Amino acid sequence: MLLTLKGTPFIYQGDELGMTNYPFTRIEEFDDIEVKNAWKAEVLTNQVSTDEFIAHMLKTSRDHSRTPMQWDDSLNAGFTTAAAKPWLAVNPNYKEINAKQALGDQDSIYNYFREMH
Repeated sequence: MLLTLKGTPFIYQGDELGMTNYPFTRIEEFDDIEVKNAWKAEVLTNQVSTDEFIAHMLKTSRDHSRTPMQWDDSLNAGFTTAAAKPWLAVNPNYKEINAKQALGDQDSIYNYFREMH
């Protein structure tokens, strides 16, 4: 629907590929300072359980939009060769959802976005 409205659509990195949120399971996987501060304020003071906190962060964390771009199915999704791991982990589904795969699939989300412009 966004692409059918007047004006300039805002497409976030990975939307055009159908990239999904990273499946965070532990506080150590997050990098967002707001998440870390909320953890200290809510979980470490026993106001919220660990499971409740993580479940909420899976819906609201800004780190979802900060994970590396999934370019291809190579190590680190083709995002970097400089380190064993980027600052945030690559989504485990990068082998199925990546730019290289999308470009080669006529029925991909990417090609749908292309036709909508």
